[in-house]
Amino acid sequence: PWAEKNGTVTNSERRISRQRAFRPLSGDARPDWWIISETAKRMGFTQAFDYTHPAQIFSE
Repeated sequence: PWAEKNGTVTNSERRISRQRAFRPLSGDARPDWWIISETAKRMGFTQAFDYTHPAQIFSE
């Protein structure tokens, strides 16, 4: 759910807004960036997706 997500959102006018979670992740839930990075690593793209924090992704 969006209530658990930190990050940025780009609207249809190409404006970027900061989104801050207002509740912790539920149970075994993981952030979207982590799921994508783990999937890529398991597919063999370890160097390209060696992120430990979302700020690393944003800085690219």
